[in-house]
Amino acid sequence: MRLKICVNMMLYLPFMDNLTSSYINENRWFMVYGGNGDYKAKSAQEFINNALDGSINKYVSAITVTQKPQDDSGIIKRMTGEVSVSGTVSPFTPNSFVDVSLYGMLKTMMDAPVFNELYTRDDPHAVTLVVRPIPFKALDGQFIQGRTETLAISTEDVISVKYARSDSAVANYYWVTSSAASLSNNMDMLKYTALSGATEKFVLFDYLNSLRDVFSIRKMETQTLLWPGDYRHSDSPNEQQLTEANTDLNYRLIYRRELLAQLNQDNAIYESGHLVVRGNETIKPGNYIRLQDGAYVLGEVYAHTAKHSFTPFRDYLTHIEFDRGTFFYEAVKV
Repeated sequence: MRLKICVNMMLYLPFMDNLTSSYINENRWFMVYGGNGDYKAKSAQEFINNALDGSINKYVSAITVTQKPQDDSGIIKRMTGEVSVSGTVSPFTPNSFVDVSLYGMLKTMMDAPVFNELYTRDDPHAVTLVVRPIPFKALDGQFIQGRTETLAISTEDVISVKYARSDSAVANYYWVTSSAASLSNNMDMLKYTALSGATEKFVLFDYLNSLRDVFSIRKMETQTLLWPGDYRHSDSPNEQQLTEANTDLNYRLIYRRELLAQLNQDNAIYESGHLVVRGNETIKPGNYIRLQDGAYVLGEVYAHTAKHSFTPFRDYLTHIEFDRGTFFYEAVKV
């Protein structure tokens, strides 16, 4: 019989403090990320910075040790954070993660990929951990939230494009919960939240691209782990503070529910697919790509993945995996 040993990198027990050579000891930052055991709500920016300084950069510096005492070797020895999302991390939330990677935990805690994006950006002299609102556009071309660069590509540079549409992601009833918020709100308050707000903004039974008569009732449910951006929970809250905190959390869920609907209400007509163009080093994941034939726009796509291939003496190509394609919409719109 072969014995399999699994090392749990997210496990931390109090008696492990004196261990000197295990991953466990270095990754226990999430137990005391506030510093000195200070369990406080932190902004997304503060939390990401704590994760970088308390865990990630320790490994980065350990594997990039050089003989030169100064940082003039050109080797990047630390990762920096760039956070543009609004939200607060509950001090209780990290403790609920078991047997997950550090990346998986951070992504979930930053509400990615439903509302936000978390990825690394490599620049010539820096590596940056980026957390930003997912920059999707509505059908009118306006960004729903966030911003990103839109690059125009001529059809002359297109090698191939394949895409398809599906109703698998169509929904007309949107629901957002929060396991972190439920620690502060009682069940009656959560039930009230379910019926709060303008229901026509998240119950889209009569919306053209999600008609109940066509698609039946389809529910899209997710949760948010980020509290309101300015939320700070007092150590000894009084009744007024608790009321204000509950109100802020309720509005947060209402806003998230409406945002979820805005981001997904037209899924029935968006395409996903693969696009190959002549090599273009300016194309990066997270860009919008607009395909144009002269002044005529064939459609736009959101490039969630971009890869560059170079074959000496033959070709240089850029491969793009995309979604949010608007080829069908551009073809049929009046």
